[in-house]
Amino acid sequence: MPFDDADDEWQHTGTRPDAWICLPFLRRNPIFCSDLVRNSTSGFEVDFIIGDHTAVELKAKENLSPEDLKPLLALAAEKKLKRYLCVSLELRPRKLSGVTALPFQQFLDELWSGEYA
Repeated sequence: MPFDDADDEWQHTGTRPDAWICLPFLRRNPIFCSDLVRNSTSGFEVDFIIGDHTAVELKAKENLSPEDLKPLLALAAEKKLKRYLCVSLELRPRKLSGVTALPFQQFLDELWSGEYA
């Protein structure tokens, strides 16, 4: 499993949690990355779609804003997927306009335990 390319979004923060090493793997692995189109009909794009059920947007922020959720909300309006997750540096999970905001460590724990299989 090569992890040679770094994610530019996380590089600009100056630090990158070690757990985010899994991101290049997620982008390449067909078990976790669906062949579904990641663009909504309104032109927004999310970072990942897991299987055919979960959209994931990553944000290197401790406090999410409504602007951060726009891609997920646009995709959610199409009602094609079951879950819409915004994974960030926030400390606690919460619901925001139908989107589940998750701390990165909780997302990774759930991912590797099979929660999104």
